[in-house]
Amino acid sequence: MKISANRTLRFALVWGFVLLVITSAVVGLMRRDRLPSTIRVATGEEHGLYHQVWLAIKPLLEEELGREVELRTTTGSVVNRQLLAAGEVDIAMMQGDQLLGGQLEHDATLEIVAPLYPEPLLVVAPRGTPIESIRQLEGSPVYLGPANSGSRLSAQELFSHFHVHVVEPIDDTPHDSFLSPLESGVVDAAIVVTGLQNRDVNSLLDSGKFDLVSIPESQGYADRSIQWQSYTIPTGYFSGAPTTPAQPVETLATAGLVVVTDKASNTLVNAMLEVFYEHGLRTKFANLIPRSQALDWCPIEPHEVSRGYFNPVDRLSSIAAMMESMAATKELLFALGAGLFLLWRRTERIRKRDHNKKLQAEKDRLDLLLQKTLDIERAQMRTTDPKQLRKMLDEVTNIKLRALQELTDEELYADQAFSIFLMQCSNLISKIQLKIISLTGSNGDLASIDPIG
Repeated sequence: MKISANRTLRFALVWGFVLLVITSAVVGLMRRDRLPSTIRVATGEEHGLYHQVWLAIKPLLEEELGREVELRTTTGSVVNRQLLAAGEVDIAMMQGDQLLGGQLEHDATLEIVAPLYPEPLLVVAPRGTPIESIRQLEGSPVYLGPANSGSRLSAQELFSHFHVHVVEPIDDTPHDSFLSPLESGVVDAAIVVTGLQNRDVNSLLDSGKFDLVSIPESQGYADRSIQWQSYTIPTGYFSGAPTTPAQPVETLATAGLVVVTDKASNTLVNAMLEVFYEHGLRTKFANLIPRSQALDWCPIEPHEVSRGYFNPVDRLSSIAAMMESMAATKELLFALGAGLFLLWRRTERIRKRDHNKKLQAEKDRLDLLLQKTLDIERAQMRTTDPKQLRKMLDEVTNIKLRALQELTDEELYADQAFSIFLMQCSNLISKIQLKIISLTGSNGDLASIDPIG
């Protein structure tokens, strides 16, 4: 019996392991593609382009997913990056140069869904000033953007590269716009990294009082970085009078990226891509990067769902790889199934063998009990003592009860030998009862005994 218990334990452990593997795989897939009940998005300042674009995206994504989308305003890319990494939001808008860390440590768990639009680095100065290059800002008061914004970090890195030292004025006055210090005359210039459709930038430059300053060395700076590209703002892009800018402006541009973590749901990523590129969003925001150019604006490889969406050839390769994987998985599952079948067959043989051994032991026990009834039957034939006969009657009854209690195999109950044993017990009980009656002339003391059993 100890050997049988060990085999049963091993069988249970094998099946437990198989179920654990299957359960882990199912839970992993469910966790990977589970949508949050409320989708939280870190955008930017309320008047900024990040937030304005997401106000247009919000109802489209809610309709696509059947989930509420909650927009959280922040001071910009740096805070967005921290919120996303901490799991406090599900999606974050981020400048491309800040995704890889900027002055922070790179976080490999962040993945790009899509680059929404170019974000040029705009150096804005009052029109008519002699400032024609950022090198002429040496020693000047310059507004670099709000604290914890990507614009500030980008401006600091730019000035550091060109060895230009500027003065940041101490100004505790809250601003409705990141360009308010420029309008109030507190600074000689302001730097901001934003999309060209930013309402505040357009309002400022449409006034005709300000112009953009070129960065002639932009191509060289871009060639040293994967986050920046050389970018030209054409003459007259803004509707100011006089023409703004007065001539083409060479500058740098990164991209406004939609970023998630590597634990984001594939369903969520796919739904965002469909909203960005298949719901006419470019009719509201003309500067949105076309799907065909999206990969050119990604500083690193985007999310696997995005790669397949932007590059159909890559998607076909992924499908082919998946098919190969499925074929390999099919073979693995077949081998696993065959192994489990053989294990089941072997387990069944062991179980059947153990059962047969138990059944044979009970049959042997039945034979012994039957032999005892035969011995009693022979003994009762040789006695005429009622007292001895009553004792024999009790022994037969006890033998029958022991058989019913100790012999538990259902297969034995259907065996003819068991039926013969019960019939033998019943006949012997009846025979002894009748003999006692014939000897004593009374059956009052036998009334409680069922002769049939």
